[in-house]
Parts: sequence; C-alpha cells; structure tokens
Amino acid sequence: MIGFFKERSSFQVPALLFLTLALKSGYLSHQLPAQGYYNPGGLLATWLNMGFDRAGQSTWVNIIGLLLLVGSGIYANFILISRRMNAQRHLLVATSMLMFTSLFPGSNVMLPALIVLPLFIALFSNITQLYQSDHPRTHIINAGILAGAGYLLYHPFVFILPACFVGLAFMRPFRLAEWALLLMGMITPAYFLLSIEFLSNHWQPEAHLPHFIFVPAALKGNAYWWMATATASVWIIAGFAAWQAQTRRMVIQGRKNWYTLLLMGLFMVPGIFIPNGNAYGMLALLSFPAGSLAAYAFVGDSRNVGKMLFFWLIIILIAIVGWGWRTGAL
Repeated sequence: MIGFFKERSSFQVPALLFLTLALKSGYLSHQLPAQGYYNPGGLLATWLNMGFDRAGQSTWVNIIGLLLLVGSGIYANFILISRRMNAQRHLLVATSMLMFTSLFPGSNVMLPALIVLPLFIALFSNITQLYQSDHPRTHIINAGILAGAGYLLYHPFVFILPACFVGLAFMRPFRLAEWALLLMGMITPAYFLLSIEFLSNHWQPEAHLPHFIFVPAALKGNAYWWMATATASVWIIAGFAAWQAQTRRMVIQGRKNWYTLLLMGLFMVPGIFIPNGNAYGMLALLSFPAGSLAAYAFVGDSRNVGKMLFFWLIIILIAIVGWGWRTGAL
C-alpha cells in the first residue's frame, strides 16, 4: 500500500483517505474529559473548555481535529515539495504525519495543539521563503506574528521561538535590523491583546506568562508507551539515514530548509516533558518535523519488499498501541 503514496498516481488521494479512516475512525467517538482539555497555558484551551458542551459535541470536535490534522499533513507535503526538500512529488509526508500521530493516540484528540499545527507549518513556510525573497521584511514580520500568536494561543509554542532566530540566521546574512524586526513581530500580538485587556478592564499580563511544571516521576510509561517510543525512534533513525544519502544531491536551498526544520524539531523535544502532562500536545506539533524526516524511510523503489514490510510492521504496532489506549491501558 505504501507504493500508492510514493509515485504520481490517481490512487494517491483515495489511498490517503482510506488510510485516514483506518487509522483515525476510532478516535471520533472519544469522549473528552469532564474537566475539559489539559491546559498548559494559552488562550486556546481556556476558550475551548468554555465554548462547548463536552458531553454532546465530542464527536464533532474530534472530527474538526481530524480535518485539521489531515489538512496540515497535505499542507506540509506541499511546502516541502515547493521548498525543494523532496526530490519527488509524493504524499509520504502527509502519510507519515498521520501514522506518527497514530503511534501516540492522545495527540489525535488534543484540539488546542492541532489548531496551532497549521500555524507552525505556516511559520516554517515564511522563514524558508527568506532564502530568495525580494521582500524579506514581509516574511520576517509574518513569521514573527505567527510565532507570537502561536505562543499566546498555546504556551508550549515558546520552545519554537528561539528556532525562528536560528532559521533567520540560516536564510539571511546577519542584519541587526532584521533580527529586531522578527522580535517586534513576535511582540505585536501580545501588544494588541494586552491593549484590549487594558481598555476592557481585564488587565492580567501575568496570565500570558508560561507557568510550566516539570515532574520527573510522571515520565514513567507503560509497555504501550515504550512500544510507541521505540517504534518512532527506529522509524526516524531509518528516515534520517535515508535523508543523509539524499542531501548530497540537494541544492543549497533545500539543505538549509532541512536544517531549519530539524533544528525546530530539536528545540521542541523538551516540550514533551515540560510542562508536565503536555506530551501528547507537543507530539502533535512534532508530527511535522518528525513525519517529514520519517517519510524518507519509505523513499525509493516502490517494490522494495523491506520498505513494504516495515510499513506494515508500523501499522500493526499502531493498532496495538491504539487498542491499549482505547482500553485505558495507555
């Protein structure tokens, strides 16, 4: 089946839809907890927990989350191809993002993180457009505003903010004015939000500061968690090995774009553990860099038996982990 996503074919989109239904249909009936979404800080979780009846609208909310995830996967696939990061036109990135989130089932129902995921992809898109842009200031401002808005909506997004400056350093020669412009763009959403709060007599600036808690004892997982972690690790390592072989033939622009994306992913890793309880939310965001790299594990000859067996092995492990999550064992 993985061959449908590797070559130009009229079966690509139907195969992706079929895979989505096979992997995600079990999450549509998931009942949200009575207390609402876990709130790691930010406006989104607060608004969502106040804005709907969790008992009566869970299915519709889960459908929205699924549509956001599928749309983000297709959007990410388009961005990587347009930025010369993939040598061929395929749907492996979207497929890998769907499979990666299925390995960590809770990420499929973390609507606050899924809403921010397209913002993250758009942020990466604006940063990588700086390489050959005739109007870099527009993209710098857009990247800054997206980064600042992402943080206000979802505080763990703060781990991505330093990576924006690293990406700017990759794409452009150092100019203090451009770095200051990026910083001002990040501050702009907070400026408008605090102004509205001040004028409406709801001045609470401390509510928009991160208050993260780290509890090492809470990192202990069960067999299902370690199975998912081991599978994702082996998959990403296999993708990284294949990616290294491909980078030798990439243009400089493609390599710089990849370095930016991978560094963003590395900066996000601490967010799995900090704040405590937000692992699934950060894994939903990590599905973009992790899925993009893991997709390389399937690149190559569509008739390669080893890659086909590896794909079906991951699908089987996804089914096992998903069953453990639905039965409450995970």
